[in-house]
Amino acid sequence: MGRLFFFLIIVCTVIYSLLNPGTTNTIVLETLSLWLLMVLPSILPMYLLSHFLIRIPLFTKVLYPLLKPILHLENHTSCAIYLVSILAGNPTAASLIASAADKNLISKEEANRLVKFSSFVSPLFIIAFSNKLHPGISLFFIFSQILASILIANFLPSNKGNRAKIEHSITTEAISEILSSAPSVLLNIGVTMVMVNIIKAPLLKLMNFNSFYLKYILSLLEISTGLNDIINASLPLTTSMILFSILFSLSGVAIHLQVITVISKKKISYTNFFWYRLIHMAIALTIILFMIFHLVLIILIVIGLIILINSLVKKKEKVLWQRVLPPSTNSFT
Repeated sequence: MGRLFFFLIIVCTVIYSLLNPGTTNTIVLETLSLWLLMVLPSILPMYLLSHFLIRIPLFTKVLYPLLKPILHLENHTSCAIYLVSILAGNPTAASLIASAADKNLISKEEANRLVKFSSFVSPLFIIAFSNKLHPGISLFFIFSQILASILIANFLPSNKGNRAKIEHSITTEAISEILSSAPSVLLNIGVTMVMVNIIKAPLLKLMNFNSFYLKYILSLLEISTGLNDIINASLPLTTSMILFSILFSLSGVAIHLQVITVISKKKISYTNFFWYRLIHMAIALTIILFMIFHLVLIILIVIGLIILINSLVKKKEKVLWQRVLPPSTNSFT
């Protein structure tokens, strides 16, 4: 059913593009302009910086002892990945987690733990779009995103540390690898943005959305174009901040698809990633609402919901493990 639905969307998109070449060209040009002027300048510096920082020993030696009691990180590699994920965002963070697990720098358990809270949007990306919404509010979003992540990590049970160490070396080969990988990552983001916007056009036409909030559902497909739609809608600032916070936490379907591509090859659970995106969204949104309205009651309610969802997810994971593991293994758990 899902494949059929996806196939119908593609067919409708192709037909719409053929019948409306002028509109399609406009969509492509506007999307590429957004990518070039907003996305590229905000992601490229953080992408390069994060990949260099992860190879500097001092980077983790200083911060790991401070963060371990709070985030319950397994080792220095976990610490480096978490810190870099704040700067680089996804899908880079997911790629680093998968790569570290593949090289046995972190355990598979730690990899599945990291994907639950090491998912961010680059601070420069947040600043670029938030300043277009209203100057100075980007700090609200950055603070809420990081604090939500810390709270999730603090509540998650830790794994026993291993002795694996991160590869600390800035060699010519390492620099070449980093620089050569950047264009493909950025082009992938640009192509995804274009494809999503082309797909959105016939859907908006066919469904005849008159309400912005219905259109906002389609904005969840891709974060950059979604944020731009919110800015252009000229909504009240409070409403825009709420919608921004949701998008920053969920990251958009396009990024989720890229994350799935990266982590599925390493047998890292996408289910963990997805559910904890929702939990992260609830916490970050609560923080934003508190900063806007100072509503303590909302915080208590949402925290209660988070604890409830977390317990349900853990029960579901336990049941799944009991089904997967053989009876002899179950007897020890």
